[in-house]
Amino acid sequence: MREELSDILEFLREEIERDELVENFESIRKKVNELINEVTRREGEAKDSVTKKLLAREKEILLETIKLIQLIRFKKILELYSEGKEIRGLSDDEKSFVEKIHEIFTTKKEEEGTGGYVFAVVLKEIPQFVGVSGKEYGPFKPGDIIKIDEKDLEILIRKGLVKVVKE
Repeated sequence: MREELSDILEFLREEIERDELVENFESIRKKVNELINEVTRREGEAKDSVTKKLLAREKEILLETIKLIQLIRFKKILELYSEGKEIRGLSDDEKSFVEKIHEIFTTKKEEEGTGGYVFAVVLKEIPQFVGVSGKEYGPFKPGDIIKIDEKDLEILIRKGLVKVVKE
């Protein structure tokens, strides 16, 4: 287990330090899922409440680690895409994400002239809300790409909930 944790933390360190995506994300995600399953099994077998709480916390940390890696990767993907650079090292999920981004930008170009709306990526969970114009939005989860009124966007940016997707 120590070796797997070491691999995961090394992957996170590299992902933070490098400008491009680190290869083999699916392998790391698989390791994290295997560890979560192992911790869940051990948690079910634990006899005392202290051990159960420690294992539950360990599982939370593993989940938060993989979420952090995914958010870092989504941010890099959006930046590389917006700069028109080649994106290497994508997982299958991320390839679908890039295709969706491309589809959104293609649609945006076709709708040009409608104005007032901006594309953004969600960084933290956002519950459903009513915007300044009275339009209902959400709920949104990290990684979602949204099209939102500029006035509402400003509020979400100030709260650190979204980042603008630049073309």
